[in-house]
Amino acid sequence: MITEFKNNVGVWNGSEFVLENITKDHRIQMIRDLTKRPGEIKFDERVFDFTKTRDYFNKHRYYTNLVSYSRDWVSFWEHEKSLLYSGVIIDDFYISGDMYHYLNFIQIPNKVAGGPTFPWFLDTDVWYHNHIELAPLINKFTVTVKKRQIGISLKHCAKMLKRFYHEQNFVGRLASFNESYVKENWKIMDDFHDFLQEHTAWKRPLDPGKTLNWRQRIKMPDSTYKGRKSTLKGVTTKTNPAALVSGTVSEVWKDEIGIDSTLIDSVEFARPALSWGNLIKGEMHLTGAVGKLKDSADLKKLFYNPDDYNMLSFENDYNNDSEKIGMFIPEQWSYGDFIDEYGNSDVEGALVEIERLAELEKKKSFKAYMIYKSQRPTDPSEAFAEREENDFPVYIIEPHYKKLQAGFNPMTVELFTDSRGNVKHTFSTKYPIIKDFPVKKDTIKNGIIVIDEMPLPNTPFGLYYAGVDTISPITSTGSSISLQSCYIYKSAHELDGEFSSEKVVAWYAGRPEERYGAFDITKNLINFYNARAAIENDNKNFIEWMIGKKQQNCMMRRREFNLGKETFAKSSISTIEYGLRTGTKDMKNYLISLAIEYVSEEIGNRVDTDTGKTVPIYGVERIKDEMLLREMLDYTPRKNVDRIVSFAIALFASRSNTNRGFKLSNKVKEYKPKAKRVDRRFTKTYSSPFQIKR
Repeated sequence: MITEFKNNVGVWNGSEFVLENITKDHRIQMIRDLTKRPGEIKFDERVFDFTKTRDYFNKHRYYTNLVSYSRDWVSFWEHEKSLLYSGVIIDDFYISGDMYHYLNFIQIPNKVAGGPTFPWFLDTDVWYHNHIELAPLINKFTVTVKKRQIGISLKHCAKMLKRFYHEQNFVGRLASFNESYVKENWKIMDDFHDFLQEHTAWKRPLDPGKTLNWRQRIKMPDSTYKGRKSTLKGVTTKTNPAALVSGTVSEVWKDEIGIDSTLIDSVEFARPALSWGNLIKGEMHLTGAVGKLKDSADLKKLFYNPDDYNMLSFENDYNNDSEKIGMFIPEQWSYGDFIDEYGNSDVEGALVEIERLAELEKKKSFKAYMIYKSQRPTDPSEAFAEREENDFPVYIIEPHYKKLQAGFNPMTVELFTDSRGNVKHTFSTKYPIIKDFPVKKDTIKNGIIVIDEMPLPNTPFGLYYAGVDTISPITSTGSSISLQSCYIYKSAHELDGEFSSEKVVAWYAGRPEERYGAFDITKNLINFYNARAAIENDNKNFIEWMIGKKQQNCMMRRREFNLGKETFAKSSISTIEYGLRTGTKDMKNYLISLAIEYVSEEIGNRVDTDTGKTVPIYGVERIKDEMLLREMLDYTPRKNVDRIVSFAIALFASRSNTNRGFKLSNKVKEYKPKAKRVDRRFTKTYSSPFQIKR
């Protein structure tokens, strides 16, 4: 009988919903065609036809005045039950059967009204319910990262209860990591159950009817049982991730997944109980806001790799990324009073208000600002952004990071040494820039040199500094996550009486398969800019390799780092030793503080074209490396941040030696390369680097 309902759709004929037959494929296409993001579809007064049943109840305090148990009375309740599964459509407006049930037969706590009321009609709820219906039709599960206070728990309690009431032998599992959350949701379910028992014809006796353990049946005088024999249990997975399953399960809903450190284990244990061979026979829905990041690692992995876990996936068009993500409900959907009378979201207006309130939090503290943003995310990156241990000013870095993602086209090159020992370049796209952070096992780790500004001709020694964070020279097995990282930093300098500020001009991060491939690339990059190289020497392999290549002249010794004397004073390392040690807590903190100061520095002002206000230009805009900014946005003291370390070393070395600026000879002019032939095997053709559109 339930299957028959799924093969129908309720079509509004002006006075009621009339069931019409449709195929499964038709339903899938209908949901995809008629489901749009909040703010994009414009609901109107027709939405009130979706709630005529509950409006009648609100007026009379009962659903129908038909004589109980009469033929018409029975037909009324059977028709309503059919709509709980068929869903209903009015022209180009469609809501699922779950939402019809939620709108018309569920009363929820209402903070505004001060008591239980029927839910408001919201475009966010339409979007969410429709995708929850779509997922099992195409054999997918769902994982949802959401803002807080959008009522996802209420919706899933209502959905579970509907199936428990109306389906034969339904087996449901309401789960969470902590038992307290399970009990909170069970209380919601209990209240919903009481309302249905009192006000509908759907009377469902429970045996047992204990908290966290229901079965729908009634014991007969002859000790047999009658009823749908559906079961519903609440389980916690904190000590046992396998507690979700025991035999075949119809539906699993796991809530508060943002604090669930056993999430992936729970998913893997549940999947066999929801499948038959390679066929998906049950539903699994995972929901929650992001909690503390140390507890949200599993959620982040599921959310950003939905296809790997058979989750419904979406294009991540929030951050101009090509990656797929799970379901995401941002703060600007159905936000506060930015909702009209028909449930439409004013997304643009909400975003302005959210940012205004965020600025007020910023005045309290950076931590308060980041917690505010993470719990009210307007895009997925905000939900997962570091906020408790990240000292980098995310609110300064993130706008520039997004700008680079959207519009910066980096120039990539390969360097080689000619027969005279001179380092030359060829423009190349042979290898991709590494954009995975953290680096994955299957990441192509060769890396490639990126140049933002070519070196000046006849470059004087001391204008450029290289910061190097090195690796051990072992052949990559595909599992190492550490990269050789090198940044070329152009010092502040004076040329023809004009002062030019410091900035990063080139960088490399990679780990080729060749044993010394990363070392050779780094050496060539240092020599290409005639740079003074500051190398971390906690790992001495690269320094010893450079000595073997007779490159001592370009490597800085410990005594040359004037800014760090007070930090070095605590160390017994010889002052003539090449490089500096970054592994000590004091030194690493010092380097991180330099990087934070660099990106936070106000270096000028400009007029905002939208507001007409004067706004500061921050030092972060001198950085063109998207991945360096990515490491800053996701920084914690526990993470491996090769790029930040090498950048900070270059900055440290430069400022140790050129605090007052480097004065160039008048003979040194800016580099204007002539047109030249380019190796086209792995290249794009440019006559000069200044013709590249950025």
